[in-house]
Amino acid sequence: MKLKTFFTVIIIIFSFAVNAQEEVEAEFGDGTRSVAGAEDIVFGTITDNYAERTIEIRNMRPSPMKIKSISFTGSGVGVTIVDDIIKSRSTTNIIVAVYPNYIEEDEFTRYMLIKTEAKYQEGVVIIEETVYKITGTIER
Repeated sequence: MKLKTFFTVIIIIFSFAVNAQEEVEAEFGDGTRSVAGAEDIVFGTITDNYAERTIEIRNMRPSPMKIKSISFTGSGVGVTIVDDIIKSRSTTNIIVAVYPNYIEEDEFTRYMLIKTEAKYQEGVVIIEETVYKITGTIER
């Protein structure tokens, strides 16, 4: 009963946090998701044929976390994963790349969805999704 109450409280808190922010819908390969509160990756003005930024993924859980998948809206972006298993209470880097030759618009916005999975305890698996908003301007 205590576990059920705990998850109910977490869901209510999460609902208030999501509803308090402006919501945008983004379509990924497996469906449409709300991207309210997406973390920003700002590329600024891109003058070359390639640009990259490194983001840090943290695992503050007591067990290892696995990056299950990464998907994008639109074309012209990609990632390099340094390590898909993140040890407990540690970090790893993901390199996000933009390829302007594959982006039609001059000012672009793409969304990146990262799904992770961690075993909390025997029989309990936590799957999280984090959305990043990737923006920039291409100088042609």
